[in-house]
Amino acid sequence: AGSAADPRLIKILAHVCPVACDVQDVDGKTPLHFACDSSSVLFQDDHNNKCATPRPPCHDAICALLSESLAAATIEDAEEMSPLEHAIMSNASLKTVKLLQNAAANHLQGTSMSMCPGPTTMSLRRVSKANNDTSG
Repeated sequence: AGSAADPRLIKILAHVCPVACDVQDVDGKTPLHFACDSSSVLFQDDHNNKCATPRPPCHDAICALLSESLAAATIEDAEEMSPLEHAIMSNASLKTVKLLQNAAANHLQGTSMSMCPGPTTMSLRRVSKANNDTSG
């Protein structure tokens, strides 16, 4: 379901309200969980198409959410699953899996080293660079 959303729209919404990237629903899922979980059902049309082959998670949508919150990569839902675990179970590309791994590691290192406020676009650039360095 999350993979059907336009990544440009996700980026705009995340930029306008970055705290929304970390908000959890009653099942503990954040927008990043939904973007990483190809079996999630958000709208009636998604439910009607549930028999269709699920799309893998959209790398650009995940990047858009991480651009405003690296912390979201470390949040577990009520089933104790991270967005990374949902992405793996949804057959995400290796590029997307590495991005989520690096985002979580970057956030955890930043948290343990300093009490600076949330991640920035610069943090995501470092994660993307690390992702590109390991994929080549």
